[in-house]
Amino acid sequence: DIYYSSGPTKIQSIIGGAELIINISASPYHTEKIKQMEKNLLITAVENHVNIAYVNLVGGQDELVFDGNSLILNEKGNILRHAKPFEEDELIYDLDTRGVKSERLKDAKFKNQKTKMEKYCRLLPVIDLKYRQKKGKRNIQDKTAIKYNRHVSCIEDEILQALILGTRDYVKKNRFEKVVIALSGGTDSALTAVIAVFALGKENVSGIIMPSIYSSRESINGAKELSDNLGIGYTTIPISDIYNSYLENLKSIFRSNKINTTRENIQARIRGNIVMAAANENNWMVLSTGNKSEISVGY
Repeated sequence: DIYYSSGPTKIQSIIGGAELIINISASPYHTEKIKQMEKNLLITAVENHVNIAYVNLVGGQDELVFDGNSLILNEKGNILRHAKPFEEDELIYDLDTRGVKSERLKDAKFKNQKTKMEKYCRLLPVIDLKYRQKKGKRNIQDKTAIKYNRHVSCIEDEILQALILGTRDYVKKNRFEKVVIALSGGTDSALTAVIAVFALGKENVSGIIMPSIYSSRESINGAKELSDNLGIGYTTIPISDIYNSYLENLKSIFRSNKINTTRENIQARIRGNIVMAAANENNWMVLSTGNKSEISVGY
């Protein structure tokens, strides 16, 4: 609701007289969500002349990733403090709310809205916090916007951090000891392995290289070189004999001996069975190397 300037924040600001809105949020991450979130919060803060403390959940939960990125804005939409994304962080800030009243007094529209809204909005209870104010001047931090580090250099880095966090929390929360990856020597399995090492450490990642008669020397060497560069252990299990056994047992229902999609899929399924067997035996989790193009066509 904090994303909508005319939602509960408006009622709390205009009718309740709130000077600070604390939004306890569980907003999942999506690509470029951080920029969109900052823009929406800015609009809400400025239109309602109110400070906002956006407190967002951080961590992975099943298929969702919560990016954190908690922040504090003042009534002018300036970001005063910004927490780190994709990791737990702590923000401490002495907030000066005197600018809220000043901005509201200058806004005739704001005062008119209060008169209209009081007719149909339920009055919100006001909790009076009684305390003794110490005499003397208070040292309050400067309200001007600070030059904060967004912590991510580009959208690719942002997505990578989300993938790392989601992988790490999923593996740990489901109590797997390690992960296992089928290494083909291609880009998909290479990226999956890199994410796994960043998320879990090289000692918790194992690779399996499964060459067939159709595997090129470059692919096999690429998979081995990747493993060496990342420092992960790997096992080589050739699948040619298993593949030929399949063909021998299926020849009575195959129409020809031509290499086609059916035979290519047999190789993929053999590799899948081997990886799953390794995972089941050792309490590992399989990290799939499929991409969205393959998923979109049901592969």
